[in-house]
Amino acid sequence: MPLGISFYTFQTISYIVDIYKGTIPAEKSLLDLALYVIFFPNLVAGPIVRAKHLIPQLACDSSVNWTQIRSGISQIVWGMLKKVYIADPMATIAREAFARPESVSGQGLVLGTLAFAVQVYCDFSGYSDIAIGSARLFGIELPANFNKPYLAYSITDFWRRWHISLSNWLRDYLYIPLGGNRRGNLRTYANLMITMLIGGLWHGAGWNWIAWGGFQGAMLSIERATGLSSAPTSKVKHLLRWLLTFVLVCTSWVFFQASSLNSAYVVLQRIFTWADGWIPVDYRPLFYISIILLFDWWDVKQQWMNWAEANPKWLKWIACGMAIALMFTFAGASSSNFLYFQF
Repeated sequence: MPLGISFYTFQTISYIVDIYKGTIPAEKSLLDLALYVIFFPNLVAGPIVRAKHLIPQLACDSSVNWTQIRSGISQIVWGMLKKVYIADPMATIAREAFARPESVSGQGLVLGTLAFAVQVYCDFSGYSDIAIGSARLFGIELPANFNKPYLAYSITDFWRRWHISLSNWLRDYLYIPLGGNRRGNLRTYANLMITMLIGGLWHGAGWNWIAWGGFQGAMLSIERATGLSSAPTSKVKHLLRWLLTFVLVCTSWVFFQASSLNSAYVVLQRIFTWADGWIPVDYRPLFYISIILLFDWWDVKQQWMNWAEANPKWLKWIACGMAIALMFTFAGASSSNFLYFQF
């Protein structure tokens, strides 16, 4: 398939629809339009950018902004650390557990599922950080794509935080045109299911992807019907809702990682029955998921960005050290592709 076809297809659809609705004027410059479609940092894995957000920045005549460049470098370093030193090691554990799930114990499959939860988050958010940082080097500001998704208190809240540009695109160009929540409860639930099923099919043409999308749509509908989509009213409720949401999100990742719907069924069946079998002696997923939750809770990324912008000399040496470390890392082994390159 052509490189980045799904992402630039989304961007051109939004451009055409926005012109049709009169939201934005048609672009007169073919060069600016072409650059909007094939802007390389976000071309292959997002974020999905709207024309009204990006095209005006392409036409802006501005001088070099060194503060913006330092910010871009610090975000690239953060993204590379997540991808190379967290996502890739977890990918090995997840692949090992899901390769032959019928022979892996329930405990091993739980560890494999947690490893994939870490992998998919650090891999995709790492790419988004690199894309946003790379664009910032050119004076272009791309929209944020993640906002601490594993701290969500509901599936509804999770989709406000996870792959934000896709969530907003599906809402504005699919869910709302279908009628949104304006035509009664049953129609709202149907619209949620249709939107998430199509979101699942976008990730892959297989029954496991349909099941993943259907699971997400069902959870969103249940939350809307029961009022659980609203914010919890106490700290205890918030903690319990967060724990339930995290378990549901990790359960949905089984469909995402499994090679087929039958394989996903085997994984879930062996987890819920706590089946005996081979246990990978590797508990790093527990450590990494704890680190991710703590870093998001304390907003360590923003603290790093602020420190790096205030200490440009130290940032220079850290960036050079990171480049040298990556050369040694890649010298003896090849890193896996970004996960979302396949979608």
